[in-house]
Amino acid sequence: MRIEFIGMWMRRLAGAVAMLSVLLLTGCATTITGHAVAGKKATAVGADVAPSDDGYGIIIGSSQDVAIDLFIEPQCPHCGQFVGLYGDAIGEHVKDGQLSVTIRPLTFMDFGGVDYSARATNAIFLVASDDDPTPELVWGFIQGIYEELLATASPPDDDGLAQIANDVGVSADTVNRIAAGERAVDPDEVSDGNVTLMDDYGVPAATPTLYDTINETDVNVDDPGWLDELVK
Repeated sequence: MRIEFIGMWMRRLAGAVAMLSVLLLTGCATTITGHAVAGKKATAVGADVAPSDDGYGIIIGSSQDVAIDLFIEPQCPHCGQFVGLYGDAIGEHVKDGQLSVTIRPLTFMDFGGVDYSARATNAIFLVASDDDPTPELVWGFIQGIYEELLATASPPDDDGLAQIANDVGVSADTVNRIAAGERAVDPDEVSDGNVTLMDDYGVPAATPTLYDTINETDVNVDDPGWLDELVK
């Protein structure tokens, strides 16, 4: 059961676009008013690492029987807690071929000149576009950025993101691309597309959110047995 603690993170005006972010006890949520982006569900399950068909997600894992979309926000502490709690088990199920995960970043916590979520999102896509990407590298990088988030008071710069990538074994070329802030995607377009997809799924734009794309249902992450139930 989710108990909401409603607090205003910010109100940013940019033309006619307004964003209101709300912090929940069990997740970060946002209401976004802006241009709609047509979203498509991921269908590229079967590869170890592959972009989703819509370009807004990264698929890790080869399972065609158990597949989830995982919506995360790089600055969301609840996502960090979730990954800290379940990250190793998720990684093992992906490695064993029991689970495929489409990682879908959102950037709604970027405001007031902070662009960390956009930079972290871009870095995730850079790691996934490495010459020899593996689920372990992509997922390890995501675990690393949340470990850093929970351990420090301020988000890392591009050099810090590059160091995390280096620590998990990403190639030197990709590490340098992250450090240079090389553009892999438009992070805000990725976020808009994933928010639109969440609306298509009928789930709130909150993170972390998991959606079972095989059975087309929201996964209740408040149930501590959700992962065992999913891969049984």
